[in-house]
Amino acid sequence: LHADGYQGYHKLPENIRVVGCWAHARRKFDEALQTLPKEDRKGSLAATGECYCTRLFQLEESFAELTPEERYAKRLEQEKPVLDALLAWAN
Repeated sequence: LHADGYQGYHKLPENIRVVGCWAHARRKFDEALQTLPKEDRKGSLAATGECYCTRLFQLEESFAELTPEERYAKRLEQEKPVLDALLAWAN
């Protein structure tokens, strides 16, 4: 039943690109953090990754009341630099 929900993503209009779920990515960073002793968590790679994801979530939440067009513009302006930094860091 749960897997069937993802099939809808394959039927989206051509101009919509599916990029995956940041909640799943963030959860992996959080799980990694939980394996570290508390004194080693701050400044760890897992904490850095989680911080990038959290920042993306905060920005997205601040765009909630915008029109789709305004949200798109804000994503390019404010989220793209965060995502670019995350991807550069992950390489």
